[in-house]
Amino acid sequence: MTYRLICCLLFVGSLLFFVVFNGGTMLYGYDEARNAGCAREMLLRHDFVVPVFNGQLRTDKPPLHYYLMIGAYQWLGVTEFAARLGSALMGALVVLMTFIMANRQLGRQVAWGTVVVLLAAPHVSVQFRMAVPDPYLIAALTLVFWAGYEALTTGRAAWAYTAWLAIGLGLLAKGPVAVALPMLVWVAYAGVTHSWATGGWKVLWRLKPLTGPLLMLAVALPWYIAVHARTNGAWTAGFWLRHNVGRFTNPMEGHGGFIGLPLLYVFIGLLPLGFFMPQALAAAWRSRHTQPFGLYSLSVLAVTVGFFMLSQTKLPNYTVPAYPFIAVLLGTYLTTAVRQPLSGFDRISWRFLVGLALLMPVGLAIALTLDPALMHLTADSLWFSMTPIAAIGAVYLMKKRQADRAVALVATSFMLLILAYFGRVAPHIDQQNPIRALLPLLPSNAPVAGYQYLNPAFVFYSHRTIPLYEEPYLLRPYLASHPNAYIISRSTYTDELSHDFGLTLIRQHRNILEQSTATLLHRIPTLTP
Repeated sequence: MTYRLICCLLFVGSLLFFVVFNGGTMLYGYDEARNAGCAREMLLRHDFVVPVFNGQLRTDKPPLHYYLMIGAYQWLGVTEFAARLGSALMGALVVLMTFIMANRQLGRQVAWGTVVVLLAAPHVSVQFRMAVPDPYLIAALTLVFWAGYEALTTGRAAWAYTAWLAIGLGLLAKGPVAVALPMLVWVAYAGVTHSWATGGWKVLWRLKPLTGPLLMLAVALPWYIAVHARTNGAWTAGFWLRHNVGRFTNPMEGHGGFIGLPLLYVFIGLLPLGFFMPQALAAAWRSRHTQPFGLYSLSVLAVTVGFFMLSQTKLPNYTVPAYPFIAVLLGTYLTTAVRQPLSGFDRISWRFLVGLALLMPVGLAIALTLDPALMHLTADSLWFSMTPIAAIGAVYLMKKRQADRAVALVATSFMLLILAYFGRVAPHIDQQNPIRALLPLLPSNAPVAGYQYLNPAFVFYSHRTIPLYEEPYLLRPYLASHPNAYIISRSTYTDELSHDFGLTLIRQHRNILEQSTATLLHRIPTLTP
């Protein structure tokens, strides 16, 4: 089988892995519904410059993911599958790029080990199955980091310009983080491998720092200028001040945490094979003089984790751009360690890995019992039974000194677990979301508003603009001019809406894995004799 055919099959297989069952659940999550809804509204308005959701300017993110969603909508219709298709495509590209990169630097065996690490990690599959901008940033930065390394080590201008082109795409995907992280990585790597006193700065000139940024600006700047002009600076102020400076200097939407949280996110995010991460990082550091790509991968990890340690807003998806390079380190270690006697640390990692595999069905069952609305789904935990079976098989293979087969068996079981979750468990959980319960009760021609709460999915699936009112004095004139309006709210405000506004509770439904309950209220006309 030729190398090109292998790459084609890997891309197609990865795409199928990330895309299968993608239409099985609603866009219930806040971020998914807002992003998919914004793309839909841009398509309906035939405006591909100004992002708008629910009739209001959306300053959260640049437009790259909107464009791919719009293309998918035009091809497949406005569906969950179409909204998530671009993310799956980005996931397949990341897997392919990581394979080619690892193969070029470390050989075919390490490349396959790297792919196994990525595909076996549930968090990786979650990232590339969501209608959000993060998959697009991850793909852009994977190319940036890879091309930057090639430029630094070979001096070829084509690699440098590829890196700057990818930075421009990253700017259109999520913003300035696509510039900051590569700059810091390149300076850190050059500083570790070369002495500044003896001309280390010359290495950075291989990245074409004078002409390369012009290519980056050519890609991203036209849209930034256009949206600034069209919104009289409103989008620029909201995006740069609130969603970049604000997120870095203050925790937003409750997403704070202790300083070491990003490192914990990385460790958990690459489980199950992430249990070998301490040994993999140590091995990469020991071989830094003979395997410079391992040192470069360490630089990507250190800069990414360190950057988001300083950020006051901390989310699991922030550190995912480092995953392909950590996977390379894990793939390198696993493909060498399996041919040697197990060290004490390896035995500990295997115990944790087997323990995790054994506990997966139990963990799902416990998670489902935490929500009264999901308790009847505890039998779905049996779909995770493949990991305990694989764990038992792995123990047997380890005793037979077949560690490579044990790793493959556990990884395969987690890939099957991922498919079982998205194909069977997630759709069952999704059936319990309040959108499915309350949306059919909304007449298509009746006015609707939210009070103190509005899941964006109501906007996406009702195909209408729904105003949200945070104060009673704002809701009162709306009800006066729309006496037959339906109000979406939470159970916390039911008494207030009933006593002060004369509304009657039609139905309530608990939000999945939350303490709140969504409600739908309406003013029942009084019959006069």
